[in-house]
Amino acid sequence: MPHIEATYKKFKERKFELISVSVEMGQDKLTRDWIAKLVPPYPIVMADKGTLTAYGFKKTPLFLVIDKEGKIQKRIEGFNTQIHSTLEGEIERLL
Repeated sequence: MPHIEATYKKFKERKFELISVSVEMGQDKLTRDWIAKLVPPYPIVMADKGTLTAYGFKKTPLFLVIDKEGKIQKRIEGFNTQIHSTLEGEIERLL
């Protein structure tokens, strides 16, 4: 997602971290090959069923904006045209 990569680059020097979680259950090799080809500037981790349950994944993409204390401040689920601006606004608010 180009907008997410742009957001990462915009904030990476300001005590901000982005971690992408892949939920492609059963498609591990395909996903790993795609990651190796894409080479995103941020880490991508593979979710298991416990991760999906713990964070209540229902729709993808799922963005969790987490503060410095580790508390979820904003949850953005599913794709819409406002994801980019909503995400950046929340990051700005917390930084």
